[in-house]
Amino acid sequence: MKSKIILVLLSLAAILSLVACGPKYTKSSENVTLIAGDIQDTLLTAVWIKSTDIDTIVQLDKGKFSIEIPNNKSEYAKLVTQKFSTSIIPDGSIIELKYDGKELVMEVDKEGSENLLLFDLDKKLNENRLKNIAVRIRMSQLGVGGDSPQADTIRILNAEVDSLCRLFVSENIDKFAAVPVIVEDRIFSTEEMLGLIEQLNEDARQNSFIQAIIRTQKAKEATSEGKMFVDFTIPDSDGKTVNFSDYVGKGKYLLVDFWASWCGPCRRELPYIKDVYKKYKGKKFDVLGVAVWDKPEDTKKASEELGITWNEIINAQAIATDAYGIEGIPCIILFGPDGTIVKRGLRGAGIEEAVKSALRRK
Repeated sequence: MKSKIILVLLSLAAILSLVACGPKYTKSSENVTLIAGDIQDTLLTAVWIKSTDIDTIVQLDKGKFSIEIPNNKSEYAKLVTQKFSTSIIPDGSIIELKYDGKELVMEVDKEGSENLLLFDLDKKLNENRLKNIAVRIRMSQLGVGGDSPQADTIRILNAEVDSLCRLFVSENIDKFAAVPVIVEDRIFSTEEMLGLIEQLNEDARQNSFIQAIIRTQKAKEATSEGKMFVDFTIPDSDGKTVNFSDYVGKGKYLLVDFWASWCGPCRRELPYIKDVYKKYKGKKFDVLGVAVWDKPEDTKKASEELGITWNEIINAQAIATDAYGIEGIPCIILFGPDGTIVKRGLRGAGIEEAVKSALRRK
């Protein structure tokens, strides 16, 4: 039997009537999932399909498109347009979408497909998102801020998203459909995610994003305060091999700034680091910059413009951040003379406080 769920794209005026169509596509093999649709909207010219197996823009031909993606029981894809997005589990289904500019219909030929569960959740989240946007527009028009009734409405809407996602995961923790919600909606703390991951089935636990969360947490635990530093080796921008151990554990306290030239918050921390470097540089203390997620030429240009004079490891990319479980930058860590991690997550005035306190103990 064919199953059907409707994602209503709300206007501020009304929820309009259902438009549906029956399946009329066939797959090339049983090893693929077919995603097809009829997207009638003058503003939409393409859909974006992204997963670990595929990342492509599919152009619409008179509003129609179709694409096959490999079946993969431990991964999911995102289908995105300007008007909506939804997660797709490549479970061998034929998935049809029809959009007339007012509402979206999804039909799946596979009875019990978890795609229907995700689509139902996306319907509710999309309704919430559109309400949220309308309230924010109204706030801008009125020129009001965080103490306004409109801001209270936004907080209520955000709480509703939190509640919807938590309930969905709770009710579907034994299904793969829980994975996109855990990964994408970012409402769970690291501790909560790890607890939920323990409850997932084996296919879900093998998801690449879930595995990345597990690896990051293990790296964080291995490089927490009181632990010995973890070494890493990179080919730097000049083609030479550079080891983190060339700098850390050399008898000095070492303040390490993991940063990138494009990162605004990283740049805002530099005056604090410069001040500490100027005050304390010597036999007992030094600073090291580690450029990550950045083009070497951009790092070098920014370092010159910003007046960075301490040692730097350039072109560390994700090698360094993977080693230390770093999910966001800047990440500023103080290492002891023997390489022990003294303090993680330093910012602002806390940088000098940590350095001053450490040097008193030596």
